[in-house]
Amino acid sequence: MKQFLIVLTLILLIMGGCSLFQKTSYQNVSHLYNPKNILKTPEYLIFHKSDSISSLYFKINTLDLLYLKANNKETYYSDFKLKIEIKETYQSKYVIDSFSKQYCDSNFAFINKDLVYNIDISLKNNDFVIKTIFSDENKHSVSISYINVFKKNKYTSQNYLLVNKESIPLFKNIIPKSQLFRIYCGDNSVKELYVSCYYKDFPIAGPPFSKSKERPYVLKADNNYIVDVTNGYTALLSINKKGIYHFKQDSSINEGISVFHYYDDFPIITSPFQMLLPLRYVSSKKEFNDILMSQDKKIGIETFWLQIAGNTEKAKLMIKKYYNLVQEANVYFSSYQEGWKTDRGIIYIIYGSPDVVYKTDKTETWIYGDESNRLSTRFYFYNVTNRFTDNDYSLSKSETYRDSWYVAMRLWREKI
Repeated sequence: MKQFLIVLTLILLIMGGCSLFQKTSYQNVSHLYNPKNILKTPEYLIFHKSDSISSLYFKINTLDLLYLKANNKETYYSDFKLKIEIKETYQSKYVIDSFSKQYCDSNFAFINKDLVYNIDISLKNNDFVIKTIFSDENKHSVSISYINVFKKNKYTSQNYLLVNKESIPLFKNIIPKSQLFRIYCGDNSVKELYVSCYYKDFPIAGPPFSKSKERPYVLKADNNYIVDVTNGYTALLSINKKGIYHFKQDSSINEGISVFHYYDDFPIITSPFQMLLPLRYVSSKKEFNDILMSQDKKIGIETFWLQIAGNTEKAKLMIKKYYNLVQEANVYFSSYQEGWKTDRGIIYIIYGSPDVVYKTDKTETWIYGDESNRLSTRFYFYNVTNRFTDNDYSLSKSETYRDSWYVAMRLWREKI
């Protein structure tokens, strides 16, 4: 009887999916790429302050939280919690460490502002995966994210922290021309940073059945200079030209932190030229060239959508839907270039938000349709080693996608 109970207990643990033994790579994280998610996922970043301590920063906007009135007072309060689980890899069965912290914010006038918090974590010099479970207690909603932690190498981007002129962390390393920023170094002994500038325009992604292009990370810098570091941080810096700016503490290494400048209103599409380029995904070569050669690009773009839609109202809906996807791709997938130009970006724009997403340390699998159906469409992305970013993913391309692609294209030109 005792042996039977032991076996039964083990079976229940396995079937129950206890978080202690649950593999991250088996969890559907499609909500990370779904703007309709009920609970907005906070933004996160990691900064290695020293060999033993790392800071996890997270940011959430007050408009994304539910504030409730407390005890018949005029003040409204939000109540939220962050739980952290640390694992060695996505595939690890065991949680190395876990803890949670409760937060509360009062908002008398419903002010729109970003709330920024940080938690110091004791981490050894190794690589980890952090699972964050963010709970809005008033909404009774939960959002889960995963953060890759790179601490084996003291030169990677997480050994630097970008902040604005008020010393508030910048959660994106995409800097508009007017933005002043400085860089904090986890190593206080650093006296200068070597800056390499790259002004190249990279090609946009091709269809999922096209031949892969040469990766762009082997580049020759267009300009080089040095910035001083005093007591671990630089003076206020700014960017005045479109490109990649790569900062590193040793001229003989590749690793460092990169700052990108695409255009001032990024990720929003604001000009006819910015509207034109993404049209290449849903237009024929002739249609695209006709707009490109037109004297008034705005009229050319509007004419294109009107011809597809058949009437003005439908054209307006299609324009709104298409460029919302382009902007969302910019938010989710930007790396060394704008997100809409990437392999994940083109699939997201044409197919929409995936129904299922599985992540491992180096891969993402996207599924459109029922994952148990062999006719569902699956895309396999792998992380590319890139000195500028850890958000560079390449699609494993295949001729088998050709039919699916042309069906998706036809639906796009006929939808709504």
